[in-house]
Amino acid sequence: MADYAQVTLKHALAAVVAQLHSPQDAAVKAELIAQKQQLEAALSLLSQCDQYGVTSAANFTRLPAQLCNTPSSEYRIIEDCESDNPVDWCEVECLEQPLNHVRLGPGDVVIEC
Repeated sequence: MADYAQVTLKHALAAVVAQLHSPQDAAVKAELIAQKQQLEAALSLLSQCDQYGVTSAANFTRLPAQLCNTPSSEYRIIEDCESDNPVDWCEVECLEQPLNHVRLGPGDVVIEC
């Protein structure tokens, strides 16, 4: 399915790029540039969804406002190690993230694939 969508978006992008190469007035050119940017963004998002296995069945959750009203409070992702005791919990490390941590804030979206 994603292959069909990617091919369709790439064809649409090629058509917009071709139109950009022909003479246009400023308003039409601005609209074509906006369309090109939207198509490129859609292709990038679709590629990331494919890479991480995000499908239309994924569950998206927006994090709520924080209960603790301090300037450096943040959400962290932890592994509970099959315990309800926070002493046993450990923070998840992600090697591809700066400092090997995932730091989330209010309004961030978590995707469950």
